[in-house]
Amino acid sequence: NQLRGRAGRQGDPGFSRFYVSLDDDLMKIFAKDSTRALLARAGMDSPEPLEAKMVSKAIERAQKSVEERNYMIRKQLLEYDDVINDQRSFIYEKRDEIIADGHFYDRMKSCLQELAEDVAAKGNMGYVLSLLSKEEIEKADLPKSDDSSEEKVGKIMAIFESNVNRKRELISEVELCKLAKSIYLRLIDASWQEHLEELAALRESVGLRGYAQKNPLTEYKVEGGEIFDRLLTGVRLRFADFILKIQIRIGTTDQSKLRGYMAAR
Repeated sequence: NQLRGRAGRQGDPGFSRFYVSLDDDLMKIFAKDSTRALLARAGMDSPEPLEAKMVSKAIERAQKSVEERNYMIRKQLLEYDDVINDQRSFIYEKRDEIIADGHFYDRMKSCLQELAEDVAAKGNMGYVLSLLSKEEIEKADLPKSDDSSEEKVGKIMAIFESNVNRKRELISEVELCKLAKSIYLRLIDASWQEHLEELAALRESVGLRGYAQKNPLTEYKVEGGEIFDRLLTGVRLRFADFILKIQIRIGTTDQSKLRGYMAAR
């Protein structure tokens, strides 16, 4: 059909004639074995050219099978791409939302709260202590083993807020939020690139799950969604970690305020 169309676009009059061997892959894979057997029984298995309606119909059926198979492949590829496109749209919307956010300090506190809950749940007191000097450790109201989960989160959050408030005193809240936005956007972009690589690896692996009577596309959608959720959570936690660990110097440009921590990550 493609060859006919290309010839037709040239404006050439006439008709098209195609020569197909029964040994061609097209016929071997998609034509019925009964066609070759029937021709052999009819004494038409010589190397001479064959012209018969039965042969023409067999070729047409094979061609139709190829086209249907290719259509299903393209359709499935689009369905896989739809998963990535939906996630990409969400990321773009999130970036625009962050850029336009006039109350970014509230978003920053929300991320710190999420990190405090994560640290409390894991009992990672070493992380909290790493943020404090020796003098601050002696004065800080640190979580105790017999505290409730809510009390632990509250005490950790108080330490986090004290950390951020010291930075806010060195530079204005506006400047701190400007710096924080830049960090958040960089994290989103870097995490998205890593996510695409992870999805590519997942796409290769789910094909084998068909042997276990599982739908590869369904597996890809479910697992791809779980990976995406982890990406979003990871960005928020890493962002909060950045904010707590950056060291701000007075009299330097915004870029140098990160003092190597950004590059180390």
